[in-house]
Amino acid sequence: GIVTFLDSGSPKGTGTTNGSGVATLATSALAVGSHPLTARFEGTAHHALSTSSPALSQVVNTIPTSASLASNNNPSTFGSSVTLTASVTPIPTVGGTVTFLDNGLSIGTGTTNGGGVATLTTSTLALGSHPMTARYEGSAGYLTSTSSPALAQVVNAPVSTNTVNVGPAPGMITQGNPIR
Repeated sequence: GIVTFLDSGSPKGTGTTNGSGVATLATSALAVGSHPLTARFEGTAHHALSTSSPALSQVVNTIPTSASLASNNNPSTFGSSVTLTASVTPIPTVGGTVTFLDNGLSIGTGTTNGGGVATLTTSTLALGSHPMTARYEGSAGYLTSTSSPALAQVVNAPVSTNTVNVGPAPGMITQGNPIR
């Protein structure tokens, strides 16, 4: 016979009983929260319709995440490009938001790809050390997380490459030389 599986009275799918009278339904479509599930046997010519009672309370929890942060250019030079890369595990839904923070203040956001990675490129960091973190904002079924410890992104002043020549210029008089 046919068994309809219901969540709060709404059908979620059907299964067919096997020789032992057991029907199953596998699903990953339940949202986070509590679900009162019932099974309704649809009946046959020889068996009446019946519904399981009491309802089974199925709880779907959110998944904890962990965020990490890396820099491609640390230490960097003032005005140079720095790409910050956040990795979120377990891999959340594609399109989740990661906020990149410099000492707790947002410097921009990135979007997670299919590998749970989001990036932000900037060249506007001031001189000095910057405690950088990445905060995954969470998504359907996934909790928020912040990278820890903070990444110390160091921005140094550019090194001067000017050349200064010191010495007498042609035609100059120097002490101890006769004048001609």
